[in-house]
Parts: sequence; C-alpha cells; structure tokens
Amino acid sequence: LTSLRLEDLVESTLLADVVGRGVSWTEDGSRIAALRDWSGGRATILVRDLPGLPFWDELLITIEGFLETAPADAPKLHWSAGSHRLYFHGSDAPGSHWAYIINVPQPGRSREFWATADVVEATVSEAGYVILGSDHSVGDELAFAVRSQTGETIVEISIAFERSEPQGSFEPVDNPHSELDGISRGEGRIGVWFVCGQLYGEILTEAQSEADTLAAQVMSATCEDN
Repeated sequence: LTSLRLEDLVESTLLADVVGRGVSWTEDGSRIAALRDWSGGRATILVRDLPGLPFWDELLITIEGFLETAPADAPKLHWSAGSHRLYFHGSDAPGSHWAYIINVPQPGRSREFWATADVVEATVSEAGYVILGSDHSVGDELAFAVRSQTGETIVEISIAFERSEPQGSFEPVDNPHSELDGISRGEGRIGVWFVCGQLYGEILTEAQSEADTLAAQVMSATCEDN
C-alpha cells in the first residue's frame, strides 16, 4: 500500500473548479457534471469539458417537472457509457423509487483543439514570448496576444480548424522572407498565414520577418499530424 500526500507531488494541476453537489466525472475524465440547483421540482445541471474552460464554455441544463424532493436529498449524478447521457435516481418514500436520464450535448470543441492550443502556447513561450491573453470564445477559433521579452512588440496569433484562407478585412502583400503568403490587416499589422491539413494559422506583428520566424516554429510544432 502506497501513501501519497499532496505536498509530495512535484507537479499538480487543478482540473476543474466546479461549484455544486452530486459531482460526477466521465470514465475517461474528459467531462464533469454537478448539480447547481435542486429545489421546487427543478434541477440545474452544470457540465464542463476539460481542460478547465472559461465560464462561457460551461453548459447548463435545466430540467423541470420531476418529483418534489428537498435540496438535502439531491442525488448523485452518473454518466452513461460513452458519456452521452446523465442519469440520477432517488426515493421520496419507502418503496417509492424514481429515476431520470437526460441526453447531454457533445463538447463544442474537440480534444485536438485543446491539444493544439497547448502546443501553440508552449511553442511561443519557448520562443521567448510572454502570453498576454487568449480568447477561445468563437467556435473552433483560438487567438493569442503575445509580447516579446526583448521588446514591446505585440504579436497576434490565430489558429482555426476547417478554414482554408483568411477571413474579414485583409490585404495580400509580398513576402520576401519566405514562401508563406503575406498578409496585412491595417497599419502596423503585417504577417503571414498558412494552412496544413485542417489547421489554419495566422501571425501578425509589426515586422514580417518576425512573423515568418514564429510561423515556422508554430508550423513545425502543430502541422506534423494535420
């Protein structure tokens, strides 16, 4: 028998910070569900996909009309095989038993999306950039704002799936530094874009040579499996 204390761990990760009761993990540990509210014949269930996502990616499921029970009697949630449904059951009187099962929408983003996000973040950090912020709020779009440790230059990095070209307002420009397609998005925003498999990448900064160098590093890290 091995005894392990938290302080013995070299590294630890907060997988989820979920407020609720009856918490349940899927078998593969990729999703977590909890009861946010259980009163008045109404239940609110929170479902969160991992890794820990920002609040706008939480899924709230509201169910009304089930048998009246006290909040203290809230049941534990259980995931079905395949993690497509949640079920819970209980009893409000001797010999009386009830059970519910609900369908749960699949995650809005794939594991590949989050794996790519981790790779991009690690790549730009190893290249000496400081990540100022990131945005995952639009579908399969991932955006980073980073700053070089040696200067004040702000670099914008966009990664997307199922795209084959830039979107929105842009202007193609010549790129003398590499074979990557040059792009400009307004004054002081120049860079490159690339596609490999299902992955689209775009890097904008103040100098196209810098965008080329960082793009080459991101492509090397992310395009092997695309």
